[in-house]
Amino acid sequence: MKLTCEPPKGIKKNLTQTYQNLDDDRMVIEETKSNNFYKLTFALSLFHATLLERRKYGSIGFNVYYKFNDSDLEAALNTSRNLIEQFDYTPWDALRFLIG
Repeated sequence: MKLTCEPPKGIKKNLTQTYQNLDDDRMVIEETKSNNFYKLTFALSLFHATLLERRKYGSIGFNVYYKFNDSDLEAALNTSRNLIEQFDYTPWDALRFLIG
């Protein structure tokens, strides 16, 4: 019998690394708007982790190869935070257009 302890690989590793890179100051938002912001942060982080994992396959499965890197994730999170803070409601159409 052989037991090993290996660091996580794949999406779990990428998602963990993304959450470790998030600052606590960036995650502070009004309590009434925090629920949608946290859900959106998770969705963007999962999307980022999935694309990082798919990077090793090249352009297979995608029409155009595009690296969604850390600066793209940061820009998407900043945009979503600014829009959520400015409006009383969550502007989903504007978020989908700007982030997409």
